[in-house]
Amino acid sequence: MLYLANYAAKKLVTRGAPPGPRAGNWVEFEDLDLNSDDFEALGADFELEGHIQVSNVGYGKAKLMYQRQLVDFAVSWLESHRDH
Repeated sequence: MLYLANYAAKKLVTRGAPPGPRAGNWVEFEDLDLNSDDFEALGADFELEGHIQVSNVGYGKAKLMYQRQLVDFAVSWLESHRDH
């Protein structure tokens, strides 16, 4: 979602990771400066749109949704909410 959405505050940062089992050097790469502070609001708005079905699974409840529908909604939501 964050990778697909276009919004003004979107920026890249340099990150690092340990090497794989056959590599020997620390690996640096550019990635998004990830921020999930607004994901709860995004999810609440998605649920208000009626895209989630609640069902029992064992003794608990599960929220069922179509992944593609969620991604499309999230991209649109992020593009309209992240810059405001």
